[in-house]
Amino acid sequence: MAGMKRFIAYIYGYENAKKAGNTGFARIELRGEECRLEIHLRSVYAAQTHCRVYLFRKQGNQMEGSLIGEMDVRNGAGDFATAMKIMHIPTSSLSFFEMDGIFLCSEDGRIFMSRWTEGEPLTVDMEHFGEWRESQPEEPPVEEELYTKEDMHARE
Repeated sequence: MAGMKRFIAYIYGYENAKKAGNTGFARIELRGEECRLEIHLRSVYAAQTHCRVYLFRKQGNQMEGSLIGEMDVRNGAGDFATAMKIMHIPTSSLSFFEMDGIFLCSEDGRIFMSRWTEGEPLTVDMEHFGEWRESQPEEPPVEEELYTKEDMHARE
């Protein structure tokens, strides 16, 4: 189908800023003006936790994340799905094309990450990660809808 791009990004757990092992994958689909994103985590060694899900970009030696949602992990597994406009991530004025990957952090301090761009290695820890902050607003923020998995199925 013309105008459509799909790819898979493997997600790894990080311990003490070092890659520890594969914990799942993300499926990204870009079609028209919309981006659909699914995340599937497995083998997360936590009975139950809650994760914040970000798209991130590299800024110097830091990672800057734009929050796109939250997910629950139960019995070592978690699933997340959302849809957004490609040219405007809901919590920032950035586009999907400005992002380098996915960053998840759990309430118990675990970090999971996937990067789909090439470049210098990143230090993956909370000291090198921050939420996106707009330095100088150029225009009032546009309110975007964050679609849930149920909304996506209803729209199909």
